Amino acid sequence: MKTSIILFLCFFSLSLSAQVFENPAYNQKSHESLIIDKIEITSTNTIIYLSIQNKLEKGGWFCASKDISITGKTTNKDYKLVKSEGIPICPKQYHFTKINEVLKFKLFFAIIDTSDNIIDLTEHCNQACFFFKNIILDNTFSKKLSNFEKGLEFISAKNYEKSIQLFESVLQGENSIESHIYGLSFYYLILANKELNNKDKVQYWHKKLINTVINDKETILQKIEELNLVKE
Repeated sequence: MKTSIILFLCFFSLSLSAQVFENPAYNQKSHESLIIDKIEITSTNTIIYLSIQNKLEKGGWFCASKDISITGKTTNKDYKLVKSEGIPICPKQYHFTKINEVLKFKLFFAIIDTSDNIIDLTEHCNQACFFFKNIILDNTFSKKLSNFEKGLEFISAKNYEKSIQLFESVLQGENSIESHIYGLSFYYLILANKELNNKDKVQYWHKKLINTVINDKETILQKIEELNLVKE
């Protein structure tokens, strides 16, 4: 019993010391098949878990420069690569043996500043360097962004009921990061409810938008007025 308690306390202590961001959102990257699976900030390192899928029938290869850095967008601090695992350092190369083979690897950096919840990841090299721009270290926002993008797909398919559920989820809770998705979620909620002839909901979301605080509110309100979305 005593051993079990000790093991539990050790596990609990470790879980408190690490932040994990699964499939973090970002707005730009260099390689289509390169994916950030996870970012983990432990008591000693910032670890970025990546994977890349080979798209070539023959001749596919990949490597990583020893000169890779993270840049914090709030502090403008640069954090240099400490070590890597699972990936050769250029000019050494990992050669894929078949199409669609996936290579998983990890990059280790120093612990980033707690105020840097948006970062860039940049490989500094001479050819085919990889990068990710504006990686979001906020699980709540990443989920909201994912729901917003799914909502757009349902709007395009004219599945307004499902789009409404997703846009409503974007507007729930606090807005931890400034983004266009909040104002646009109001817009699409009004549009979708207009299409479904939900007049009360159109008025509800319009009033909610008027009383909320977001950067692009006036632009969204002007667009709603131009399209006569809240008029009978």
